[in-house]
Amino acid sequence: MLALATTRAGDVPLYCHALDGNARDQVSLVAAVEALAQHLRGDLEEAPILVADSGLYSAENVARLAAAGVRWISRVPDTSTEARAALEVADDGWQQEGTLFWAGAAQAPAGERWVVARTTSGEERARATLQRQVEQAHQTWEKQLWHLSTQRFACEPDAQAALAQQLKKCPVWLVAHSRLIAHPKQNRPGRPRTGTPPDRAEWQVEASVAVEAEAVTRAVQRTASFLVATNVLDAAQLADQDLIQTYTEQHSVERGFSFPSGSAVSGLLGLRQKAQSDRRAQPRHGALSVGVPARGASAPRAARRRRPDGAQPAQPADGSSHHALDVPVLRRHQPGGIPVTQRAAAPRHRWPAAAS
Repeated sequence: MLALATTRAGDVPLYCHALDGNARDQVSLVAAVEALAQHLRGDLEEAPILVADSGLYSAENVARLAAAGVRWISRVPDTSTEARAALEVADDGWQQEGTLFWAGAAQAPAGERWVVARTTSGEERARATLQRQVEQAHQTWEKQLWHLSTQRFACEPDAQAALAQQLKKCPVWLVAHSRLIAHPKQNRPGRPRTGTPPDRAEWQVEASVAVEAEAVTRAVQRTASFLVATNVLDAAQLADQDLIQTYTEQHSVERGFSFPSGSAVSGLLGLRQKAQSDRRAQPRHGALSVGVPARGASAPRAARRRRPDGAQPAQPADGSSHHALDVPVLRRHQPGGIPVTQRAAAPRHRWPAAAS
């Protein structure tokens, strides 16, 4: 695993270091950032801004970077309660510029500035993924509620409790519509007389679910949103739009690990793959694929057909039917000790007599 740092303009490599593959990103990345900051200190008039993914962000690493005087931008993972609360933005809380939407987050800890962002393209990808999940979940919940409707309960509170228990894990974008139906029952067997009041009632739950479009839209926006943090608190030095754009451009460092289609590395990889495919196509040593029927197998269908004149196929004088294969086979030594070779022959067959 390598730690690679490049410039924002031109992707010029500045730092490259081999990392321990067993170390966590939270440990290895912050050490690489500290080494790079120490390397660049004194060469630049203003401290650079280092951009990294969510693997860098943690309370301990933020404290280490602050002690080293490093300005940084990182994505905040949505694993904490504060981060999940920050991603819940009201519809009127967004600011827009083109295809970019952003909003400030008040849940940022001291010494940090958080900005929630989403893009139109990211929202479209999230909508396509969520739409498949909605269709599958709708069918699944319809089946579960149908199974619930086949049950009978002794009283109305039991039926309501069963429905509430069933709907505990229902997604927020599915709305349940239900009603309770009472079925009168008699304790005595047989058909009761007309006007006889029922002794008891059994309760049935009849429920269905429907997709709420507004809830789906909110879920799409929530899925497409991400949280970006920085220790540059002054928005005049780094505006919210520039903060988001700087972070989204950090993926260009990964281009240093890719190989263009015309490079020598990709050409060597292509030759290696072609050689492997050629080796798979060739027969292995000591193996030869031939079409000889096994001993005792039936003759080919074409050979079993009768001739138009009713005559039988010609047989060799020694009774063996030599096949189209012309492979010499070494037979057992004769009494004289001289090996004898014989052509591979198909198994002998007894041909039925032609009908007169």
